[in-house]
Amino acid sequence: MSTPGANVLIVGTNDIECEAVSAILQPDAYGLLIAESIESARTAIARHDPELIVLDLTGNAYKGRALVRTLKRDTATAHVPVVVLHANAARRARLAALAAGAADVITHIDAAALRLRVRNLLRLAGSTGRSQPGRLGLQLADGAIEVAIIDSLPANIGLIDRDGMLVSVNEAWRRFANQNGMPRASRYGVGSNYLGIVEPDAHAPQHHDDTLATGIRAVLRGDAGHFSLEYPCHTPDRQRWFMMTVSPLGDGPEGALVMHVDVTQLYLTKQSLRESNMQFAQMAASIRDIFFLVDIASGRVLYVSPAYDDIVGRPGAELGTRPDAWLDAVLPEHRIRVAADYAAHLKHPDHPFECVFEIVRPDQKVRWLCLKLFWIRDQDGSVTRMAGVAQDITDSKNAERSLRDSERRFLEFLNNTSMLAVMLDLDAQITFCNDSLLRLMGLQREQVVGGNWFDVFMASDPNETRKRFLARLAQGSGELRYEDEIIKLDGERRVVCWNTSLQHDIGGAVIGMASIGEDITEQKKSALKILALNANLEKMSSQLLHAQEQERIGLARELHDELGQHLALLKIELHHLRGFLHDTAALMHWQKIDAAVLTLIAQIRVISVSLRPPVLDYLGLESSLRQLLERQFAIGDCRYVFEYAGLPARLALPIEIAIYRIVQESTTNIVRHAHATCVVVELNGGETGRELELLVRDNGIGFDQEATAQEVHADGSGNGLRGMEERVKLLGGRFDVVSSSSSGTRIAVSFLLGAS
Repeated sequence: MSTPGANVLIVGTNDIECEAVSAILQPDAYGLLIAESIESARTAIARHDPELIVLDLTGNAYKGRALVRTLKRDTATAHVPVVVLHANAARRARLAALAAGAADVITHIDAAALRLRVRNLLRLAGSTGRSQPGRLGLQLADGAIEVAIIDSLPANIGLIDRDGMLVSVNEAWRRFANQNGMPRASRYGVGSNYLGIVEPDAHAPQHHDDTLATGIRAVLRGDAGHFSLEYPCHTPDRQRWFMMTVSPLGDGPEGALVMHVDVTQLYLTKQSLRESNMQFAQMAASIRDIFFLVDIASGRVLYVSPAYDDIVGRPGAELGTRPDAWLDAVLPEHRIRVAADYAAHLKHPDHPFECVFEIVRPDQKVRWLCLKLFWIRDQDGSVTRMAGVAQDITDSKNAERSLRDSERRFLEFLNNTSMLAVMLDLDAQITFCNDSLLRLMGLQREQVVGGNWFDVFMASDPNETRKRFLARLAQGSGELRYEDEIIKLDGERRVVCWNTSLQHDIGGAVIGMASIGEDITEQKKSALKILALNANLEKMSSQLLHAQEQERIGLARELHDELGQHLALLKIELHHLRGFLHDTAALMHWQKIDAAVLTLIAQIRVISVSLRPPVLDYLGLESSLRQLLERQFAIGDCRYVFEYAGLPARLALPIEIAIYRIVQESTTNIVRHAHATCVVVELNGGETGRELELLVRDNGIGFDQEATAQEVHADGSGNGLRGMEERVKLLGGRFDVVSSSSSGTRIAVSFLLGAS
């Protein structure tokens, strides 16, 4: 692959350097010429016309660069490529040599690299032909500039020949090798077979190296005009990704340019974008609303969420070929309007867009959608995309329809009911009133709705009723029942019983008041009549009780004074008569008569005391009750307990009579019906000492209170319990009875002292 017989001039500052370079190139059978100074080099060039010059600038860089410039200015030698050897030269020195016209600069002499570069330069010079020195010189001069430019690029760039040998690398390649531990003595792979570097181990698993080697070979054979591959290149402390591109050199091709660009940031950005897109897709899939993106320039639908398939019942993919396919699902009566609004919005994107319409799914189910459109602008403010959200509002529409139906039925009910109905806002403005209220007031609806309630209806002081209205609103919750007067158009006043509740908005704030009322004017009049009748009845009942007591007093007095006296005289006469009786039979008959008279006298005394116990008038209530209890329980096995405390010596006569009669009636019932073994009678002044409390309880068998309450005697009168209750209530007292078969009966009576 070398060029045998080609003259190569080696220029150095001493014989050692020249011999070292000559030894490296000797195996390639070149015609080697040696010049140990710049001056002798000029003579050798003129005499032997070399095809390549190897110039060592280590000892005399300035004169060496001057020689290069001189050769490149001379048309006879401008075509000769010059390889500069410059040990440990800085980047600035290398660029200066390249700028002077050197075809290549080698800073660290490596035998393999030097042989490859010389061979390639000779091949390149041979391909251009010696008959065109100007063209080759121009190419080499341009190549030097290009090398300087490539050397300054951040990408890792290497040159390989057609056999895959790495001929040259740029500064970024060398810097990357240094950073990753490649020894400088290895010449960064220059002179090595690059295909062998990327060729995978036959025993190792297949990975991207296999693809790299295959791609590079395809470019070197001319089967592919370009090859690129993104691959990872990680270190223990850092993850990186690179993009390798392989481009052919020459038409043959003669080799290839291999470039590795660090695309870590781009890869991470794309990965983040992929993750973001995946998250966006997951989020969009979980959102029940339809979301879509449209490219404004092309009109193409870029994305539509899966909710489109679920809500519309049609495949979202159809929008990819027909962006307006969604209009097919819109109800015909809505389609023209929706299409027109949509088209108008595309022409005027600055205006907000919201449209509500119905669609029909393939299964004939109807859904309501609310479509909103938003514009997306670039940095220049130009509209580039349109985003849309279509929300399924079927449930809310159905709820709205149900609410309207409910309101309609409710208003029909309010207008058809005989009750009065009115609604007020926070300012007491009438927002609704039903027909019953209008008929009662003699007004038309337009005269009422919108007016102020207090100015239109209130009969009493508007300021006072307005205060009450505001107080009800301030309560914030609950219902209120009250009575108020309203005034009709003709001036008549009507009393209405209102049931009022506060109205709230969806947030819970009070927005007004709703009231249902009943005209109770006639009821009020009837109630007043009933109260008057009850008052008269109570007065008459009180008078009747008083008359009864007076009659009892008179009857008791007559029994005691008249009949009692006559019986006493009869008793005396019987004793006189006994002295005239000697017959045994007559005496026995006399004894019977005498016993009958005694019994009659005793019964009259009992009746007289029952009608009006004299001790009540002379000794008071306590003594009267003790004597009463002694008489009631003198016979039988029932014992009694009597407690009297905390009361003044004398009470109002009606109270004393009532207490006496209640104890008399209740103990009589106990003796007759209770089968009790113990009775307790308590009379005290209550907890405060300003009231009278009577308690009568037994341990008997009790009675059925409900049946007894409905019991009516044959003469139309009630039972004893009812009589006791009426007597107590007429005097303003409280009467309670509790009875059961397990605990007996308990009667409780209370009066406020001084009430009568």
